[in-house]
Amino acid sequence: VERYDASQDRWTEVQPMSSARSTHGVCAVGDDVYVIGGNVTGVGYVASVLKYSVSRNTWTEAGNMPTTRDSLCVCLVGSHIYCIGGYDEGRNLSLVERFDTENSEWSTLAPMPTARSAAAAFMLEGMIYVSGGDDAAGSPTDVVECYDPVSGAWDTVASLPGTRAYGAGCSFRS
Repeated sequence: VERYDASQDRWTEVQPMSSARSTHGVCAVGDDVYVIGGNVTGVGYVASVLKYSVSRNTWTEAGNMPTTRDSLCVCLVGSHIYCIGGYDEGRNLSLVERFDTENSEWSTLAPMPTARSAAAAFMLEGMIYVSGGDDAAGSPTDVVECYDPVSGAWDTVASLPGTRAYGAGCSFRS
């Protein structure tokens, strides 16, 4: 694992994770970085959550998601990490689970209307947007859906200009 210091324009190696993984979700919360789910070589899909403390340069187990999966997207709203969609045992998921980082508790929320993996998620003005990904048939999609964490409701919004999967998303305000 490497860390980039923008002020010094330099990469440094930090404490390695307990096991290498791919297709996981990553989310920064304050001084901590959460690595969620994914695929561990020799093990397969995992539900484990690892937490890296930047100031201590240490990894700790932060429990498990209720559902094993990889290729999920994650998004932070307040102190909650939303784990959305993903892939498990031959199927794409519409599942949404939320992790409360202050109390280390999981809850299951309203599912996305569109089951998918390898989508991008970002938060804008308190709403979570999920775009693209591979749909239930395993094909890239142009669907964009918006989740309201307050009401717990999903809405479909304007489609992407083309189909996309395995992308990333972020919000930007000038």
